[in-house]
Amino acid sequence: MGIIRLLLAMAVLIDHASSARGFHLVTGSVAVEAFFMISGFYMALVLNEKYIKENSSYSLFISQRLLRLYPIYWVVLGLTVAISAVLLGSKGYPLKLEAYLQASHLTPVTWLVLGWSNLVIIGQDALMFLGLDKASGQLYWTADFHATASPQVWQFLFVHQAWSLSIEIAFYLMAPFLMRRHTGVLLLLTILGIGLRIYIYHIGLRNDPWSYRFLPCELAFFFTGGLAYRAYAQLKRRAIPRAVLWLALTTVVGFIMSYSFLPPTYLVQILFYVCFAVALPFNFLLTKKSSWDYKIGELSYPFYISHVLVLLLFWYLSPELHSMREKMVFALALLTTNILFSMLLVRFVAEPVERLRQRRIKKSAAILTVPAVWNEA
Repeated sequence: MGIIRLLLAMAVLIDHASSARGFHLVTGSVAVEAFFMISGFYMALVLNEKYIKENSSYSLFISQRLLRLYPIYWVVLGLTVAISAVLLGSKGYPLKLEAYLQASHLTPVTWLVLGWSNLVIIGQDALMFLGLDKASGQLYWTADFHATASPQVWQFLFVHQAWSLSIEIAFYLMAPFLMRRHTGVLLLLTILGIGLRIYIYHIGLRNDPWSYRFLPCELAFFFTGGLAYRAYAQLKRRAIPRAVLWLALTTVVGFIMSYSFLPPTYLVQILFYVCFAVALPFNFLLTKKSSWDYKIGELSYPFYISHVLVLLLFWYLSPELHSMREKMVFALALLTTNILFSMLLVRFVAEPVERLRQRRIKKSAAILTVPAVWNEA
C-alpha cells in the first residue's frame, strides 16, 4: 500500500500549498483520516502476527513504534528551529519563529506546554482546542481556534502537521488492549465513535478542530482499519483473482486522484471512506510482497513530516515561482523537492533506525516489516 500512502502524503502537501491550483488530490483532512485507517490495519496486523509469544511485551511494541516516529521528527524539528534562527538572524525572516516574536510574554506554564508539545509531540492535537491571551500569556480553552487572536496556539508548533502523530501515539498506547479483541468489540467501538461524531455534528460543533482532530471520534477510523485486518485474515486463505486485487487498488488510487472533481458533499466523503476501508485488505494482499511498493511507502512519513518546512523554504528561496502558483508546474516542482529530501531522510535516518528495530525483535518471531503510517494535514 506504499503508493497509496505516498499519494495521501502528497495530498496533504497540495492541500497546504492551496495556491498550487490545477493539481489537486483528496483533501488534507480526508487524507489524514485515511491514514488513520491504514494505521489501524497495520497495528492489528503486527499485534496479531508479529508481537506475539516472546515478543508480546507492551513496552517492546510501544518503543518500536516510537522509534519509527521520533528520529525523523526530531531531525526535521531541529532543522526547522535552526533554519528559522539563521534566517531571522541573517535576513530578518522569522519562518517558524514568528509566533514567538508576536507573543514574547508567555507564562511558565505556557512555555512548558509548548515546549513539551514540540519536543514530545503528545498533546499537539489538544493545542487545537486552545487559545492564547496575549496580555497574560496564558492558555484558555476554545471551541474554535480559528476565531482566536493571532498568534494562534498551533502557530507555536515548529512541525505543526505533527498534531496527527499525537493522535497516532494515543492510539498506539491503547492498541495492544483493543486490537486483539473480538471483532464484535472493534465493531462496537467503531459504531460508538461514529455515533459520537454524528452527535457532535448535530449539536453544532461542525468546524475544525471538531471535524477531524477530536481524538474520541478519530479513533473510529483506527478501529475501522482493525476491522479491515479481520477481513484480510479471512481473505488471505482464499484464492482472490489478481484482477480483483488490481481493481481495488486502481479504484482507490482513482478516487484519490479525482476527488477534487467530485461534488464537495458529505456523501462523497463517506463514499470515499467506505471504498477505502473495503479495499484495504485487497490492497494489502496485492502489495505486501512488493519491494518497490514498500520503498515508495517508506517515503510517505518523511515526506509528510517535512513537507511544511520544504514548502516554506520553497516560497522563501524561490520567489520567482510565486507567479506560477496557479499552475501545475509549481506543485510538481514542490513535490519533486520534497521527495528528494524524503529520500535523504530515509537513507540517513530511517534505515539505520530500522536496523536497530529489527535487532530488537526476537529471531524466532516472524519478521514483518511494518511501516509508520501517519497522518496529515
